[in-house]
Amino acid sequence: MQCLLAILLLTGNEAIRNNRLAIMNLGRTEEDYQIYDPRGKQQFRSVKTGSDVMMATSRTVGPGTYVTVYCSPSQSFEKLKDYATEGAELLQNLSGVGFHQDIAKEAECLNTIKQKFILAWNRIGIHISELLDTNRCSKSAIYSLGLRNEFYIMSTIGETLTLHDKEQMAVITDYLFDMSDVVLDGKLACRVKTSSHDRGLAWHQGYLNIFQKQSPNNVWYPIKRTMQGPKDYEYIIDFIGELYGEIDLIRNKILGGGLVPGPPSMSYRRSGSSKHPTLQQSIKDLLQKLGDKNLRLVESNAEGSIGPFVGGKRREKSKLSVFQKSTSAVNVFRG
Repeated sequence: MQCLLAILLLTGNEAIRNNRLAIMNLGRTEEDYQIYDPRGKQQFRSVKTGSDVMMATSRTVGPGTYVTVYCSPSQSFEKLKDYATEGAELLQNLSGVGFHQDIAKEAECLNTIKQKFILAWNRIGIHISELLDTNRCSKSAIYSLGLRNEFYIMSTIGETLTLHDKEQMAVITDYLFDMSDVVLDGKLACRVKTSSHDRGLAWHQGYLNIFQKQSPNNVWYPIKRTMQGPKDYEYIIDFIGELYGEIDLIRNKILGGGLVPGPPSMSYRRSGSSKHPTLQQSIKDLLQKLGDKNLRLVESNAEGSIGPFVGGKRREKSKLSVFQKSTSAVNVFRG
């Protein structure tokens, strides 16, 4: 039995370029999960009559993030994935490009930053105010470009907030970025709050990630602290499984039902075909129960700041001491 979790982001007609379809293997999470452009489709692919593909009915009405599960007792995961993504375009590493603002605006901002870096050749970097004052860069664009390793972002106290290559120049900021500036539409796709901490699932730079903060702290830290590919996504399935218990039960059944990940023929040989009717009916029942629920995640406004994505390593304090909150980095020299 193979099952996958499908997560569909619909952003509305004006921002349809941001629509995304994420596919995650419920039985094996060592590989990357995959991100697609659904190419204008506004709903999950339905199940054809006569097919052994099963799914939870997920009604998509308006913008939002929706989930469903596809399962098949006979098809390989690749075949099942092809079925669920028919007509969609695989994006993977390109998913973040132009996700939070038009590509043209990102390109204009990057060109402005490069020009500023040329003029600041003998410095560690430039202050973010120099870019915001040009009206060619937004905080969102600067953050997006920094996460894509075009440069790195550093606080005035020397904390690196994004990936850092040794020879790169920095954009220096006085404060952490607001969550509302760096997640899609300034919203969490879903939030779970407890007495001790908050967790939120968000569309961030074209991908899904979970952020958490300790109460009453107002800084959100990403669970996945690198942008080097969407690997290790089991924590996302765990989060959604807490919202929809049927998804967690389906995963447990395919992992613990005597089946091994791999081609169906291997599963039959190692587990015995007699187990399949029982497992298949059990999963079919769970998909039915799941489909009876509202599978649109409940959004909430993103408040607070976002913590460092990578690092936290500080540069030598002497090189940063000339920074003041109201001034630019004109006297900061590269070592």
